[in-house]
Amino acid sequence: MPISASYGFNVERCNSLPSVRQLPDPRPGSCLKETRRSITVMAAVIIIVYNEARCAVQRTISSTVARSPSRLLKEIIVIDDASPEPLSLQPTLKVRLLRNAVRLGVVGARLVGAEAATAQVLIFFDSHVEPNEGWLPPLLTRISEDASRFVAPVVDNVDFSTFEYRPVSSDIRGGLDMSLSFFWSPLSQGRLRVRNGTQRPFATPVHAGGLFAVERATFF
Repeated sequence: MPISASYGFNVERCNSLPSVRQLPDPRPGSCLKETRRSITVMAAVIIIVYNEARCAVQRTISSTVARSPSRLLKEIIVIDDASPEPLSLQPTLKVRLLRNAVRLGVVGARLVGAEAATAQVLIFFDSHVEPNEGWLPPLLTRISEDASRFVAPVVDNVDFSTFEYRPVSSDIRGGLDMSLSFFWSPLSQGRLRVRNGTQRPFATPVHAGGLFAVERATFF
């Protein structure tokens, strides 16, 4: 299948899919049975866009809205970081589009989005993701327990050519090699014994950086 040189994935396949498609739910039974205390914070999802295919951006936004409890999702802020072809979106009650006059890069654009956000928790997304069912409450629960945390979700794979959704193991954590390249590493047997077959969260020395949640006061 043709891979776009501009976007790095199969745009024809991307355009052929609905904005919200049915995905398999890979969560194990222990995760589905987990009881959580009442969540009192709301989230702002901040999406940085630079020269991204509109089908990917729209799927990111639409699936985020569709799979997030309304009481927990306050807003989605899309930052167009001075794309050569400006992004066009229809604003809604929860979706805002801001456009930088000059390109600031990922970090600079995230700061613009964070400053514009009004929610207590900031969640940063790449512009080509598809949140699955139940993605938001666990992130907010961990931050409600400890506002100093940076919380990263399990990141499943979407094939860049076929757009097939491929769940990955949750028993992995991030690391850096001697050249400071990021990699995923299996959890040690000791950590697996501590988890004891549950979906208990665990500390990681580093995360991929594309998707994470943090309390606004902690971020600033």
